[in-house]
Amino acid sequence: MTHTAKSFSLQPFQPTPLTTDVTITGHVLREGPSLTIDYLISGNWKKVVIAESNLGNSAENDTRPNDTAPNNTRPNDTAPKRRDRLWEKTCFEFFLAQGTTHDQQQPYWEFNMAPSGDWNVFALNSYRQGLREETAIANLPFAVHSAPDGLRLSVTLNIAKLITSEASTAPLQLGVSMVVLLRADTIEKGKVKGKRNHMIEEEAAEEGAVKETFWAIAHPAPQADFHHPKSLSLQL
Repeated sequence: MTHTAKSFSLQPFQPTPLTTDVTITGHVLREGPSLTIDYLISGNWKKVVIAESNLGNSAENDTRPNDTAPNNTRPNDTAPKRRDRLWEKTCFEFFLAQGTTHDQQQPYWEFNMAPSGDWNVFALNSYRQGLREETAIANLPFAVHSAPDGLRLSVTLNIAKLITSEASTAPLQLGVSMVVLLRADTIEKGKVKGKRNHMIEEEAAEEGAVKETFWAIAHPAPQADFHHPKSLSLQL
């Protein structure tokens, strides 16, 4: 049975002053067919834009500051569920492929998890081709909670649902990434000086401005591309 433990640090694509005070790190643990990934967003994490939580009023699961926590449990029709296009907002992601190497011709899976509790899993035949919901995964339970040191998400997956042969020992390639929406107006006006950063000052002055940022272990392409084979850089 394979036992592997690794840590990771996500880097922003094209870092800016907006991303310098946010840190995203985590750990991966594989024990046979069980794969656990823990994420931690720390630093100035409260400028991360988090969609309204659907996880009810549990202090353990609520991802918002105390002064915005809900007073009542959410209605059943807004309970966490499988949803599409989660990457349009703040979204925890990982990509998984079987094998000792991964290239554009090989199949892989994409996992999306929103702080709200919504989720999705997709199977692809090859690089960005044949995208479809993975029916072998009927649910994807994970825990999200905030703490003084940051926002945490932990997910555990039984890969035997995807890899039916030698699930305990099959080599895997893993890519960990995030889409993170950041409040640009949290940069204090006047803190950034100089002609070179003039546009940042203007952005900071915009009331409620939100910027989309892309984070991954590696950015091997000239554009942010979590699907790139070399983005699956952790061997398990």
